[in-house]
Amino acid sequence: MTKYYLAITEIYNPKKHGEGPKDLYTHFLSSMIITSDEFMKEYPSGYIADLKMQMNSRINIYLQNKYGENWYNSHPIINNYKNIINNGKDLSVEIVKGYNYSINEFPELNYSFCTLQTFWLKLLQRKWKKYYKNILLPRKNFKILQKRQITGKWN
Repeated sequence: MTKYYLAITEIYNPKKHGEGPKDLYTHFLSSMIITSDEFMKEYPSGYIADLKMQMNSRINIYLQNKYGENWYNSHPIINNYKNIINNGKDLSVEIVKGYNYSINEFPELNYSFCTLQTFWLKLLQRKWKKYYKNILLPRKNFKILQKRQITGKWN
């Protein structure tokens, strides 16, 4: 198995996931691991969105009963946590590299944390968009096509 996989991730929140060391508060938890075979063969279109919605609604109902209506107003480190929750970006499907973590005082609690790797894909998309805009798109211009037909060169 590769070290990278698809997972539904969420930001670690001590109210949601239990108190832990302060350095965990900025990490991502992998809530559910999705293998490539499952993603390609077994999940119909829209299944991931439905799954995220179900997970989110169950968690929200539980936390509203426990902490009240505004449980998401505070996060010890992330200032705009409320905006992340309200925009529905608290649970997202990402390409991740996973690792396990257990708290020394509670060895039976084993968290599955991950580091996001999707940003590499976003960098590649940005580079390709710039390349397309600056190089490939101008080549569709009629005058540039005529010039290439005559000279055999793009410039």
